[in-house]
Amino acid sequence: MNSKFILPYLLFTIVFVSCKKEKTDNQIESEEKSKTFDVTLNMVVSQDDNFQIFYIDGSNQDFDENKSLWVSVKGSLEPQDIIFNLPEDVIPSNIRLDLGNNENQSAMKLNSFKMSYYDKSYELKDTLILRNFVIGEQLNYDKTTSTLTPNKGKATIYDPLLYPQSNLREEIEKIVK
Repeated sequence: MNSKFILPYLLFTIVFVSCKKEKTDNQIESEEKSKTFDVTLNMVVSQDDNFQIFYIDGSNQDFDENKSLWVSVKGSLEPQDIIFNLPEDVIPSNIRLDLGNNENQSAMKLNSFKMSYYDKSYELKDTLILRNFVIGEQLNYDKTTSTLTPNKGKATIYDPLLYPQSNLREEIEKIVK
């Protein structure tokens, strides 16, 4: 007689526990979604360097040092993600990328550029970078290989950058709304 009650009780316990576990997994998944506006560059950068992102967020009209973030990049011959996580309360209206301060940096291969905010994202693969960015004069760009080669040229300050075209603002607006 006891076995008639034990089997349904065990079955009920197993179903209840597995449903509860599933709910916990879903909660964790939603918590793992980034609450920040993130920019990810997938690149091959062969030498150590420091990259910088500048952003305009409504409190500033031009790119300035106070509204920027630095990320250290470890040199590698393998592709790597270089991730800029803007502060949690910052939603940019525009961004600019400075690709290093190592004046001896060799050619860098740009595989992709991605912006993401919560579950929305926008991505450009290799040669499509020209859709939203102007290559600064201290970078030589090879479209066929998506390679950026820094050159100081005649400039007194080394500043290889990707400057936004006006349509980048539109892409940012699409993912933050």
